[in-house]
Amino acid sequence: MNIVVVDDCKSFVDEFCIIIKNCCENKNIDYKIEALYDGYSLLENYRKYHLIFLDIDMPMLNGIKVCEEINKRKGTADVQYIIFVTSKDNMVFKALKQRPYSFIRKSELFNDVFDCIGLIYSKLRNANNDYIIKSGRDFVVLNLDDVLYLEKDKNYVIFYSNQLTYKERSNMDDKYADLGNRGFIRIHIGCIVNAKHISVFETNRVVLDCGKEFIVSKKYKDIAKKNYYDWLVKKYA
Repeated sequence: MNIVVVDDCKSFVDEFCIIIKNCCENKNIDYKIEALYDGYSLLENYRKYHLIFLDIDMPMLNGIKVCEEINKRKGTADVQYIIFVTSKDNMVFKALKQRPYSFIRKSELFNDVFDCIGLIYSKLRNANNDYIIKSGRDFVVLNLDDVLYLEKDKNYVIFYSNQLTYKERSNMDDKYADLGNRGFIRIHIGCIVNAKHISVFETNRVVLDCGKEFIVSKKYKDIAKKNYYDWLVKKYA
């Protein structure tokens, strides 16, 4: 689980990271913790984290504004889970509008964080729907439900969602090896589509729910049709 603590007070961040470390080790959770000290730094790289502990009251760009911007970018996806951290109860009601996963009181860090991390780790394990790619210099956590299709672009693979696109230096064979058993269907040498977003599947074409249409190549049409049928059987079984 990739975790980040965002707070402008370094001494608090150091203390908080130790508590998180102890919690994860106590619960046998594989983890990585990073620390950031302003909201702008988080917005540059928020996609690489599963869990964000975000201070509400920060200078220049407060936690509420940061959460609002992340919500705009990620839509309704659960990941990233945002936990507001505060010592000011009067800011809680305003922060609720941004739909954080939870709140943690700085005065009750130890008790609150243990419960919170345990619940989110369980959700991530049960959902098992995140997929990490390296886009540029950053690692990005994608929710596979949000991925519509993948296309080859020279030495890269581009992941398309309703909101954003991500480019990873990779190849289609490797991506299909990763995603073929997770509801993704290869319809020609340069394209893989998410079965969850298929609205029309005909012999020679596929239409996604976003309106995007693809040709199904002769080489892949039989296996693509079989894979889609198998996926439907599992879905409605």
